Amino acid sequence: MIPANFNYLGGLNKGGGFKFGDPATGGRNQILLESGNPKSLDPLHSGPYIKLNNSGAFEERIPLRGNPALNIGR
Repeated sequence: MIPANFNYLGGLNKGGGFKFGDPATGGRNQILLESGNPKSLDPLHSGPYIKLNNSGAFEERIPLRGNPALNIGR
């Protein structure tokens, strides 16, 4: 899931999770594994998800197994 060349950058400043960065971009391209907040009204943010940052700018959020957003429309 995390590319082998990415470095572990530590825990997130806010919420539970971990941050990984691409050393080729000085860590600006990042993958954040976020645990989510069960109290969030937004289903995507209430369960685990991956957040992708490209050169420091937000790109995409992808729900992971156990995230309520995966059950929408079922």
